Amino acid sequence: MLIAIIGGRYGSNSQAHPYSISQMELKKAFELGIQVYIFVEAGVNSEYRTYLVNKAVKDIKYSFVDDVKIYQFLEEIEGLPLNNPIAPFETAQDITSYLREQWAGLFQRFLQDQGRHKETDLVQSLSASVETLNELIAFVAEDRQNSNNAIQSILLVNHPIFADIKKKLGVSYRVFFTSRSELTAWLSSRSYQPVPEDGWDADSHGEWLNNKTSPNKLLKIRASVFEKSGRLTIFSAEEWKSSWVQVSDYAPPEEPQSLEEGGS
Repeated sequence: MLIAIIGGRYGSNSQAHPYSISQMELKKAFELGIQVYIFVEAGVNSEYRTYLVNKAVKDIKYSFVDDVKIYQFLEEIEGLPLNNPIAPFETAQDITSYLREQWAGLFQRFLQDQGRHKETDLVQSLSASVETLNELIAFVAEDRQNSNNAIQSILLVNHPIFADIKKKLGVSYRVFFTSRSELTAWLSSRSYQPVPEDGWDADSHGEWLNNKTSPNKLLKIRASVFEKSGRLTIFSAEEWKSSWVQVSDYAPPEEPQSLEEGGS
């Protein structure tokens, strides 16, 4: 956000005539859609109304500003369709009190938005479940002979490991793979390299270590999630356990320090 305090001094001209440097900063904030709060000194704000009535009069002098361009810029700001709240002030306390009230409102809306995000995620989750159920019914009704393969295909697409990995690695797009080798190839594109089996902390979990984008971030996935052939084992949401996918910080073991030559 940007907080602009406008008084009676115009300031230094910018290269973008006829605006001052401070005015150009404010204009750039408007262009970028940044939240802007504008405070105008009470005397300037009061005399601004006089300017609006007399702006067609040439060579008029104003008491509270050293350049009429200040009033011209205020007029331009008032003409904007949005993001132009202007508040007069006499003391710094006026500004802090106003901002305290405004930011309290922003924080309240932020909390409400967070609540709406949770509701949206729940609706999306329910929609996905309903869609899966509808597909299951359609496949079974159309061809009972091939229903088992169809069900397996649908369950694979909606495997709970995809959502688990997406959440714990902070991935913004959909995750999908059908085997351990496909998972390793996808993780490699995110700088995760497989840890040799003899380096695993336990035989129960396979490991991949990030060596670039998130250095020393360790991903562990339960080995039984994959069949001996490497194919992804089908699990329902009820069967799945979140602990089967773990992300933690890996602390490399410290190398023993050698005694300096001649030391004791």
